[in-house]
Amino acid sequence: MDRTVYKLVASDLDSTMITETLELPGENIAAVERARRSGCHVVICSGRSTASIMPYEERLGLVAEGCYGISFNGGIVYETVTRKKIRDIRLGSDIAIEILDELVDGGVNPWIYAGDDLYVVKETEWVREYAQRVKTSFRVVESFKEIGDEISKLLVVDYPERLLKIDEQFSKRAGGRYNQFFSAEFLFEFTAKSATKGDALVFLADYLGIPISQTIAIGDNLNDVHMIEAAGFSVAVRNGRDELKALADYVTERNCAQGAVAEVIEKFVL
Repeated sequence: MDRTVYKLVASDLDSTMITETLELPGENIAAVERARRSGCHVVICSGRSTASIMPYEERLGLVAEGCYGISFNGGIVYETVTRKKIRDIRLGSDIAIEILDELVDGGVNPWIYAGDDLYVVKETEWVREYAQRVKTSFRVVESFKEIGDEISKLLVVDYPERLLKIDEQFSKRAGGRYNQFFSAEFLFEFTAKSATKGDALVFLADYLGIPISQTIAIGDNLNDVHMIEAAGFSVAVRNGRDELKALADYVTERNCAQGAVAEVIEKFVL
């Protein structure tokens, strides 16, 4: 049987391409370079903002002509050299404010992104740690309603047991108007209905003229589910959530610290 030639590899960033301590394994850098030389597109597909992804794209050699990135869990697809957006799907301020009001009434301290900018109404140790981890700054505002730009996504950082209650609370009333999911154990997000990694992967493959059957998606967490379901071939890294592993076509032998992405490229692309 002929082997499928994969032309696009979309990889999650945190705990997939990079380690849980934010290190980028040398094996992954070398494998990405070899994949690109073979004619395969490699794309970072992350929940992070575009600006937060950029340092890793630079180290991977992905800031070059013909290279693309996916940020905000699929909300934005962009050219890495120019940062020009070729797809920009936002949660929208009306829905976001509705969710925000209910969260605040319940004693939750949510944050929002408008474009690449992070806004909070209360500075806490949670937001300081998050901003340091993803290498971004944040602005404290009196009210989210004073932000002029359309809200891209909404997030809550809290203890898992509290986030599970939020998930249950809002799943009863989403009505297909937005997505909600865990992107990490302590991080819960709300995005536009069509702002998923899967939608973005399908869009980019079509944009590049690549059949979806010739795409690979690699992830570790629940915000990768849509991407795993959409790709021609799906991979969960060894350190990923069991729920994702159950959906994937392949589970890596290596974990993210051992170069799980390199394993996929070496085994299925080169």
